[in-house]
Amino acid sequence: MTLINTTDLADIRADFELTLFDTCVIGAPTAGAFGAATVKASAFAYTADAIACGVKNVLPKESQDGAEATLADVVIRVPMGTVVATGNRVKVTHRHAEALAAAEYYAVLGTPFNGLGFISLNCRRLTGTSAA
Repeated sequence: MTLINTTDLADIRADFELTLFDTCVIGAPTAGAFGAATVKASAFAYTADAIACGVKNVLPKESQDGAEATLADVVIRVPMGTVVATGNRVKVTHRHAEALAAAEYYAVLGTPFNGLGFISLNCRRLTGTSAA
């Protein structure tokens, strides 16, 4: 016996997708992309398909080892079934249904977390030579 039947779970996931007002494209590293000292966003192959996503700014989290390295700038929620993994990039093209003048690039940090109706990604914003 499951706590939620498959029909109800499908309804929850469909309702969740209605709350995603941003648009993203997932990028996977191309062969040899990690050989350079600085991996640029152009070394990633972005799918042609844009997906609905939700970008939430979070208070910066820093590592506890004294390095003061930022762990995450945003949490990006994507629909269940989206193929994404640690090391991927996320290109945000629209925020709140409005096209951005310049796309924002984010690196996926750590393992994606599967929620009840979404996949949650801790991400760091890429700027300068790290972004396209």
